[in-house]
Amino acid sequence: KPPFFLSFLPIDYLLLDRNQLSGTIPQEIYGLKKIRYFHIYNNTFIGTIPTEIGRLSKLSGLYLHNNQFTQTIPSEIGRLNQLHWLGLQGNYLTGKVPSEIGVLNSLYFLNLKGNRLDGTLPTEISNLTQLTYLDISDTLIELGNHSYN
Repeated sequence: KPPFFLSFLPIDYLLLDRNQLSGTIPQEIYGLKKIRYFHIYNNTFIGTIPTEIGRLSKLSGLYLHNNQFTQTIPSEIGRLNQLHWLGLQGNYLTGKVPSEIGVLNSLYFLNLKGNRLDGTLPTEISNLTQLTYLDISDTLIELGNHSYN
């Protein structure tokens, strides 16, 4: 668990990847209002991706891949309007991709590979005009009959 004083520091980057960390994401993380990059990939974090993730509105890079997150991607992900990179691959996420992802106008990297996501890819994804990398392989996501121009 990070010390309480982290929320008072002007941290831009919090990189905790590949540290054999486990448990849930500590609540203190959501007090880091200036954080731009949050990397906790290749650990064994469990539970859901909390709705509080939407509080980190300055995020440019969010890498939560290769953990053990379950349940759905929270719709609050749509509050991260400065997000460029979103790596959620290699978890146990289920349900549909939230349509709120379609408001992330700065997003150009989206990796959902290897989750248990299903349903149709939301048509709002066509709003992501900066998106250059999309990986939905090894999921149950369907493209549907939509036009993604």
